[in-house]
Amino acid sequence: MDIATGLGLVAGAKFAFSLRRMSQRDLVDELAGLAEIARKSGPIGLEKVEIEDPFLAKGIRFVADG
Repeated sequence: MDIATGLGLVAGAKFAFSLRRMSQRDLVDELAGLAEIARKSGPIGLEKVEIEDPFLAKGIRFVADG
């Protein structure tokens, strides 16, 4: 990995984690709810859930897709 790629990864991670649209408590509550859905219905159950935060929604889609 060259320096430019490393700096790009750091900048991208900083950007992704600095765009919080919900408080940390709200995020924990939402993740707990998603975990409950996954426990009851399996990862496929997560496909039907509407998630406001685009970063979290993308991650949950990855989980649901396997």
